[in-house]
Amino acid sequence: MANGQKIIVPGGNMGTLQENIQSCYIDNQVQHMCQICTKVFKRKFQLTEHMRTHTGNLPYKCTHCPKSFARKFSLKDHLNLHAGIKPYLCNLCQKAFARRVTLNVHIKAHSASKVFKCEICEKSFTKKVHLADHLRLHSGDQPFVCTICGKAFTHKYSLTVHLRHHRGEKPYVCECGKAFSQQSHLTVHQRTHTGERPYQCCICSKAFNHNGHLKEHLKVHKI
Repeated sequence: MANGQKIIVPGGNMGTLQENIQSCYIDNQVQHMCQICTKVFKRKFQLTEHMRTHTGNLPYKCTHCPKSFARKFSLKDHLNLHAGIKPYLCNLCQKAFARRVTLNVHIKAHSASKVFKCEICEKSFTKKVHLADHLRLHSGDQPFVCTICGKAFTHKYSLTVHLRHHRGEKPYVCECGKAFSQQSHLTVHQRTHTGERPYQCCICSKAFNHNGHLKEHLKVHKI
């Protein structure tokens, strides 16, 4: 090992991890390797948090819903969803997100080619699963069924939101105390506090806090 560089592999077999070990000396510092999947981390606490993905230990619990997380920052980002906060901004299109991981996926979509095309309406997607979701709109297929009332849905998220109504769950809470079953409803509500009106009429420039209100307004112009 050159220059006193060191790798820490708890309980690991150094002989079987030679290829991974070679890559660990590039940064010229101590590294910590997961003995289960051989992923390497610069700091011990990162390895500790990573190990929870293998053990299923989720110590960071949300106080608004039943979800739990292996990492503290994951809980922090999750709480942004409840609060309606979107601190992560895309520098390409200025779209904002509550979680870093969602922003990262979004940024990849800018450069990704949309190779999965709908043969009915020619809309295209970056992932096959997104095309499959879209095709259900054309076919009318509703595979996600509520076990309480039997109502069926095209998308899994629609079923999730529907179940919240049965259970009385409103995980998205405004600072004023009002709670909602969907993040989008919280976002619209918060505009009553901020005065934000992002939907503007292209004819008379009147602005609205909800796209539905703009659609109703456009009927005045007979559009």
